[in-house]
Amino acid sequence: MMRRDQSGLTLVEIMVVMVIIAALAAVAFPFLDNVLQVMTSKGASEQVAGAIRLARQHAITRGNNHCIEFSASPSTQYQIRVAPDTTNCTGAVVDGLAWQTVGNGAAVTNPAPAPTLIFDPLGNRQLPPAGSGNTVFDVDTQPASCLSIITVTLYGGVRVSKC
Repeated sequence: MMRRDQSGLTLVEIMVVMVIIAALAAVAFPFLDNVLQVMTSKGASEQVAGAIRLARQHAITRGNNHCIEFSASPSTQYQIRVAPDTTNCTGAVVDGLAWQTVGNGAAVTNPAPAPTLIFDPLGNRQLPPAGSGNTVFDVDTQPASCLSIITVTLYGGVRVSKC
């Protein structure tokens, strides 16, 4: 026996709610695509900054010069080497750190090609020459979407400014 005061949802009400949800999703989708590009660029810049910090840390903990070398332009790969002196990045590659790829199709875009950085056992940046001030790298996805800037100070500090 059915009671007349029973409550529930009709098919029409459910369809109206589904149409509203679909409309909101269609409006939000372009914004989510941009968020993905921004997050990709930020992740790549943090990866490059982390690699620079790792090269500096190897120099400090192992007590000899270490460098980070980038591939040709656009610089989509890097490797960390033992540097024989403060001007050459020609030594042996550190185990496990040969030609690592910058994630998600990102690259160091400026300067092109990216400069080699050499750190001494105190963690100071030696190359590019110490008198040249900060070394600045631009990291972005390919094609460009969200430029991040990495700054390496004379004393080996690494800062990332994200878009």
